[in-house]
Amino acid sequence: MSEQADTETPPPPDAQRLEQLEAENEGLRRQLQEIQAADEDRQTRQQRLDRQEQANRRLRTDLAEKALREALRAAADNVGVDADLALLQSHRFQCAVGEDGTARIEPNPTETFLELVRSDPLFRRSNRTVAERRRHRPAIAGTPPDDDAEIVELLGYLDRNPARRYEFVRRHGREKFFDLLRAARRKGYRRRGA
Repeated sequence: MSEQADTETPPPPDAQRLEQLEAENEGLRRQLQEIQAADEDRQTRQQRLDRQEQANRRLRTDLAEKALREALRAAADNVGVDADLALLQSHRFQCAVGEDGTARIEPNPTETFLELVRSDPLFRRSNRTVAERRRHRPAIAGTPPDDDAEIVELLGYLDRNPARRYEFVRRHGREKFFDLLRAARRKGYRRRGA
C-alpha cells in the first residue's frame, strides 16, 4: 500500500501552479490575439471605408462637373447660344448628384439661357451668330448653294469669318471659292474693304 500512496502523491504545489499559469496564459494569449485580430479587421474595414468614401466624393464631384458641362452645351445648342459663352456661365448653376446617381442641375440651363438671350446684349449677339453659323454650316460642309441670294449671303458670311472661309476652301477647293465669288459679284456683292 505504501507504493500506491507514493504513486498517488499529489504533484508539488509549484508544478501545479505552473500548469495553472501556463493554461491561463494560453487562454489570455488566445483572447488577446482575437481582440487584436478584431481590432486589425476593424482598422482595415475603416481604412477601406475611408478610401471608398473618398473615391465616392471624387466620382460625385467629377460626375457633377461633367454633367453640368454637358447640360450647358446641350442647352446652348437648343437656345442657339455659343457653347463657350454658355460654359462661362457655369457659376450660375449648382449640380448635385443624388443617392441614385442622378445629376440634378438648378436652375434649368435652357430657361436661364432663354432669359439671358432676352435680357443680355452679349447673349443676343451670340444667339444671332450661332444661328448664322447653323444656317451656313450645310453649305460649308456640303454642296454650296445654287440660289443667287444664298450665294451672296454665304459669301458675306465667309468674308466675316476667315476660319469658315478656310474650311470652305479646304473642303471644296480654291476654284469653287472663286466660282462662288464671281457668282456673288454678278449679283452686286462687294467684299469688305474692297
